[in-house]
Amino acid sequence: MRTFIEKIIEFYQDRIEDLTEREKIGRSRESELVKASSEMKAFESELARVRGLYAISQHVLGFLTGIEIKPEELKDTDLPDEQVLELLDYVQASENRSDVNAAKQAVKIARQGILEAQSDLWPELTLDSNVYNKRDGSQFNVDWDVLFTINFPLGKGGTTLGNLKEAVSVWKQAKHTHSLTQRQALLDIQESYENWIASSHQLKALDEAFEASKKSFDLQKSEYANNLVSNLDVLDALHELHNTARAANDVHYQRKENYWKLKVSIGEVP
Repeated sequence: MRTFIEKIIEFYQDRIEDLTEREKIGRSRESELVKASSEMKAFESELARVRGLYAISQHVLGFLTGIEIKPEELKDTDLPDEQVLELLDYVQASENRSDVNAAKQAVKIARQGILEAQSDLWPELTLDSNVYNKRDGSQFNVDWDVLFTINFPLGKGGTTLGNLKEAVSVWKQAKHTHSLTQRQALLDIQESYENWIASSHQLKALDEAFEASKKSFDLQKSEYANNLVSNLDVLDALHELHNTARAANDVHYQRKENYWKLKVSIGEVP
């Protein structure tokens, strides 16, 4: 966008030179020259503002990354070639998201908590065995024995039931969180996908509009040279060209942002 603003300023400089020569021979009014000069200064002001934002963006990027940013090393790369898939194909990839997997694992852990709490209600079975080298008394001829014990947790029923109810509550909450996370992931994918598709279509239309505006500006210049239109018509065409180019540039980068938002929403980019 910065380069195109400079190109617009060059167009204005050409217009001013042409108007200056025409004014000398009485084929153009001074007001036209003043108007063109005023509009060029407005674009120079816009260029200064954009350059300031560009410099600030470098500092912000350096702050966020912790490394020194060199503008000459920054490259505006194109999006990777990728076939446009249907929304359902991206929705099926929602299970790859780390937050969905974490919520699913939390449900499993909460389920194990219920089983652990229930285990306190079960009787405890123990089996002990002994082997003797020598025994005295009436069992002197028995060289081994086995003791089988069953303990019923009768006195811990209240506490155990309380722990069980708490574990069930945690499990239900984990299931609710998992469901909410899944639905949120689905919504993120749907929104990012539709934004990406919409920006792609919008960019295609604006690219065609830019070509039409460029052709209109060239025709207006040619017709002005033949005294078929006024200088105001040429300046209006130049304004339209600038506005169309700016809109196309904004959508161009919005489309890139939407693409990477889609990749984040399906879990391919952390």
